[in-house]
Amino acid sequence: MSCPVLWPKKVFSYPIGKTPPMCLTETLPPEQRADILLLGCGDLKNVLYTTFCDLGADRQIDVTCCDADPTILARNVFIYTLLLDGNLDSLLSTIWDVFYHFYIDDESLALVSSHCRRLLDSSSALDSWHASKYGRFLRFCTHHTLMELQRHWKGYLETANASPAEKENLFDLFTAGMRDPRAKERFYGLVLRAAGPLRPGIEAAGQDLYQYFRTNGVTTSNAAVSSKYLHANPLFAYSLVGKGFAMHHGTEPVSSFHLMTPLASNSTSGPTKIQDLADFARSEFSTWCRAFADHIANRKIIIRLFAGDALSFAHALHYYSKTGDPETHVYTSSWGNSLIKLYREDYSDTGSAPSSFNVIDTSNLSDRLGMLNLLTACLPLLQVSASATLQTSTTLHPSLQDASSTSPDPLRGDFAALSSLFGITSITHISEFVTSFSGSDFVSGAQPYERISWKWTEFIGSTVNCARYHVTLEFDAKQLAVFLYNTHQRMFTEENSDQPDAVKILYTRTSFSFLLVAVMTRTRQIWSDVLSHLVSLIGSGQQPFSMSTYRYQDFCCQLHIQNMYSVKNIRSPPLLGSQTDLSLFKKYPAIPPLTCIVLRIPRKKINFIEKMHIGTSILYCQVEGPGCLDTFTSIRPTLGDINVTDGVIAVNDDPQGWSGNSPLVVSFWVPSWILTINPSRISINLCF
Repeated sequence: MSCPVLWPKKVFSYPIGKTPPMCLTETLPPEQRADILLLGCGDLKNVLYTTFCDLGADRQIDVTCCDADPTILARNVFIYTLLLDGNLDSLLSTIWDVFYHFYIDDESLALVSSHCRRLLDSSSALDSWHASKYGRFLRFCTHHTLMELQRHWKGYLETANASPAEKENLFDLFTAGMRDPRAKERFYGLVLRAAGPLRPGIEAAGQDLYQYFRTNGVTTSNAAVSSKYLHANPLFAYSLVGKGFAMHHGTEPVSSFHLMTPLASNSTSGPTKIQDLADFARSEFSTWCRAFADHIANRKIIIRLFAGDALSFAHALHYYSKTGDPETHVYTSSWGNSLIKLYREDYSDTGSAPSSFNVIDTSNLSDRLGMLNLLTACLPLLQVSASATLQTSTTLHPSLQDASSTSPDPLRGDFAALSSLFGITSITHISEFVTSFSGSDFVSGAQPYERISWKWTEFIGSTVNCARYHVTLEFDAKQLAVFLYNTHQRMFTEENSDQPDAVKILYTRTSFSFLLVAVMTRTRQIWSDVLSHLVSLIGSGQQPFSMSTYRYQDFCCQLHIQNMYSVKNIRSPPLLGSQTDLSLFKKYPAIPPLTCIVLRIPRKKINFIEKMHIGTSILYCQVEGPGCLDTFTSIRPTLGDINVTDGVIAVNDDPQGWSGNSPLVVSFWVPSWILTINPSRISINLCF
């Protein structure tokens, strides 16, 4: 994987967005078809709002939505299909409650139960779903995605029809979760951001609104009405960690709407009331829902769904676009052994699913996946046209133009040089202004939010059709190697910190190998010369006891796996006299370049970890012996078991995951020569 593997038990759920929606087609001419890829799509507000903004455009919208949390997609599809099924005039108020309230009334609970039954009846198989009325505008990219969403709908149905005692217990879990001490007043800054330049008029109301929702779980301040909300909402009862209440303490629905309108109209009417803001958000949501329903009725929109890792999905789409094979051999996520097998009917020569896009939006994934990881994964999917745009957002970094900032450059290298190598540039960088980030947010100490638009450099200020040309660059081999070495050092700076923060470690040696592949496609070089010098710099330029020294073998493995370069010890494993022991390879005609190590760790050996408050931790494997002490972060963990047949190891996932009792199985690649030096004295460990 391009990102470090994290211990998955300490995660929050983000079923409601924290920023006002963006029009996804804002960079496209109104007559141009919109092929949109949303990585980290989040809740449905961006799609709904885009259909509202696009009512005057005569175009087809095809949106491919990817999210690592299937809960997000299950909730979104629940609402999308309701907007096709129901009488909007009578349902919109209930739809708001079901989607945004932690607690719901009897009518809403009955709607959850009845609609989940309809969804389950239509989702027995991919073909049956796609043949249903929902399938004409909602398509599943993989069978795995359908099964994940079906699992959530079954959970919603079971929760809606649970016994009174079970419902009361869930209600108590919600109440306890909402009392999280981290839910403090500072999160009302999200409401202020939704107010834009009119934020001074909302500060008191914003604080009250946030506290009211975190106390009551609803947006209705009418006591007579709110007293009817007696049930924990099943659509908030599930997350990546299972059943319960795992909502982030910043969750609050009204901040994801445009609050300037009610503030402007109320400028002479005294202090803003929190119910006015909630009522406006309801009204705006209803308007967007009607626009979406119109697009469905006129067959102007198709939504495709994928549940899994964003970077993996991008790499799978690139693999499909190059080979035409929907069975991509790319893993669905960082945990488990599920492979991405795209739905062949849509992903084929006669299928309609796009594999290149003129709009790619990555939300704020760069904050936790790394900007370089996103660029290397997404750029192969971006159409080569003047209107094609890659959108990234960040809540951590100030503007790229802020020279006084001490925050690390999200590109981890010389901005201009890396832009040239990728063939893209930031519109902010060349224009020196932004259109969606308020500098006052950063100055005031509230969480910043910056949206960056990336364009192909060839089209900036050009009057020719650059799509006909393939621009390549050429460098001195040693100079390019030095530049890549410096980028490598900056990518892994955090590893050598006295107290490394797992949240800030965004890259692995797999990340760097993908970066090299991206640079190779844009340059005309004798790459064996570049990589030979680069490997020499990385191998000899490390400080003693630095993490880069321990991970050098991991780096060499990734170069070999990518078929870019093989160091001498991998090409021809050395034989070191009396220390050499080839017993592990006696069944092989020759020592293979790499060996896959598979660890089987009994569940009881890791149960104690769940009782520890370890926070966000990175998992890695370590091989220690007489001739080595090497760390490998490119690992593949799963909960399951192994079967060995004729010397072939098969790793099988346990569908119950953390709810089951299966051992933890971890596999990773190492250079074979490491295992030929006194192998009986080598220890292999899983670390965090």
